Amino acid sequence: MLAAFFAAITAVPLALGLVLITTQVDQRFTDRAATELVAASQRVANAIADRETRAAQTTADLTDLLVADGQADALVEADGTALADWLAGRAGERIPERADVLLVVEPGGDLVADAGQAERATSTELAGAVARGASPDGGLLTRREVRADVDGQEQSLGWVGAFVEVDAGELAEASAVELAVLADGEVLTSSQEAPDTRPEPGEAATWEDGEQRVMATTVTTPAGDVLVWRPDPGGLALGGLLAMVAAPALLLAGGLGWLLARRMTEPVRRAAQTARAVARGDLDQHVPTAEGPAEVRELAVALNRMSSELSLRLRELEASRDALGASLERVGQTLASSLDLDRVLGVIAESAADVLDADGAHVVLRGPTGQLVVRARHGSSNRTVGDVVPSGDAGSAGGPTDPALDVGGGDDAGDGDDAGGGDDAGGGDWGASVEDRVARRGHALRVAPGSAASALAAPGLPCQLAVPLTVRGETEGVLTLLRDHPDRPFDERQEALLGSFAAQASVALENVHRHAEAQEQAATDGLTGLANVRTLHAALQREVEAAERYDRPVSVLMIDLDRFKGVNDRWGHEAGDRVLSEVARRLQGFSRAADLVARAGGEEFVMLLPETPAAGAQILAERVREAVATQPIAISSGVVLEGITCSIGVAGRHAQEGPDDLLRRADAAQYEAKRGGRNRVVVADETTEHTTPTT
Repeated sequence: MLAAFFAAITAVPLALGLVLITTQVDQRFTDRAATELVAASQRVANAIADRETRAAQTTADLTDLLVADGQADALVEADGTALADWLAGRAGERIPERADVLLVVEPGGDLVADAGQAERATSTELAGAVARGASPDGGLLTRREVRADVDGQEQSLGWVGAFVEVDAGELAEASAVELAVLADGEVLTSSQEAPDTRPEPGEAATWEDGEQRVMATTVTTPAGDVLVWRPDPGGLALGGLLAMVAAPALLLAGGLGWLLARRMTEPVRRAAQTARAVARGDLDQHVPTAEGPAEVRELAVALNRMSSELSLRLRELEASRDALGASLERVGQTLASSLDLDRVLGVIAESAADVLDADGAHVVLRGPTGQLVVRARHGSSNRTVGDVVPSGDAGSAGGPTDPALDVGGGDDAGDGDDAGGGDDAGGGDWGASVEDRVARRGHALRVAPGSAASALAAPGLPCQLAVPLTVRGETEGVLTLLRDHPDRPFDERQEALLGSFAAQASVALENVHRHAEAQEQAATDGLTGLANVRTLHAALQREVEAAERYDRPVSVLMIDLDRFKGVNDRWGHEAGDRVLSEVARRLQGFSRAADLVARAGGEEFVMLLPETPAAGAQILAERVREAVATQPIAISSGVVLEGITCSIGVAGRHAQEGPDDLLRRADAAQYEAKRGGRNRVVVADETTEHTTPTT
């Protein structure tokens, strides 16, 4: 009976625990698969958007080249032969890398010339779509209007378009998922046979497909909705797992119950065994109290009470330790989700001090010059936000100079243990403060009265614990805790807990850095470091609104390098990139703090000049033109290019004029500078142009 009872109370919780664990693990697998699938769908959307961007750039380049190559007249006359020859020459380096089909279309939508072909649309259909501004299902169609000065008036000559046909198989191979491009819920192209389920965009749906579970989601892209799916790894064999684990557990429980029942017939021997077990620290042993003589039962009661009291105290200590660790972990996870650096550092200092019962805390980070600067403080800290922490080499003020004091290890509390790691043997390189030393060594440091590092302690705060904050393998800062009573030094357990907390805090700092880097990359051009087109349009919108509200001037310079294609053709694209970077640097040298210099695409730049009328912008434009034309540009070791020039269009904003119209006038003035011989400045809407002869 005892064996059966013991087996029952062991097996039932075990089976319930296995059911709960299996369910949780299955849900964890499913949630993770859903997250990965949504991320994969976003990569698919990004890949399609990237192809659209490249097609749009191709359209812009061909539009500029059509005018620059003198094909505008052929477009006006609908000379399909001439334009077809020209387009064929320009299409070689763009098909299929940037587009599948290139088109030149009349204003009415008639096809003039094309290059390349698509499977799901003809060039004639695409030409009509270009004129309508539409895009066929399952593809990406970009267009740009060709405008030129005809009989003194700027007119539309037609359109240049580029079409990219989305290939589901190619995207699926690059994204490691199966996908299908949809139009009104119907499949246009698919890497595999598409399932019938159509989840909402951003949501993941799971269902049984034969003997396998399938998970799918939908993402909206410029080419239409895309269905993405893959097998769901969830679904553990719960019954088999229970059978394999529960059966041996029941047998083991029955055997232990039988042995326990047998040993209960020997109460005296069990009492002795229990006493010895308690002496060894095994507090789970108990003696039966209902058997044997009265003396034996009394001894059994005393042993059991002692064991229970000791076990209770031990569990309380373990629970306190686990709760403390769990609290630190939760705080660390909260830190890792924040992207506000000041808030993150404040939470780090306050939470670490509260959890480890410190009287104060502060966080120092490396500044731009490498100095340690206090960025956050809490409680009785001896530092002030903004202070520069003292630093120095061996023998610096504030640090011990006697090598014999540098006894080794991160545990400098005076007990001789090397608890915190480090390589302090031999003295030297102590630094001038606790934070400086931790930043130099990259190891934790405990300071207490009588320790080797006690000379580094702050007045009135004799006990300190400092740990490094490491980001991407480099020590970026130090977290320091302080106590104002000499009888409360930090111990090894608290050092380990703070080290775990610092690891979470370091993840938070890295997240902040990554977020800042991502924001910077989203706003700048990767080659030149200038603002990109999106940033330009946002800034232009703000400045135009401010100019309209406060009646202030604002001007725009549209700058385009002359005959830049010749540089690429003769010296290569790497040399062209060097020229673009150097021109960008020179433009930044002419800009004020309030100005914005942006790369508009290719070899075209824009300078946005708030608080500047057209006359002032014209003077600046002349300086820019002269700086570009007169200063050679080194493109490699020993190779210097001379004669790089630019054409500049200047436009000052008119009353009630929007940002697009302002840019359009500056662009038209720049084209006028090109037609007038290049290497000159033209001011929009002036009867007398300000030009400079070609050099």
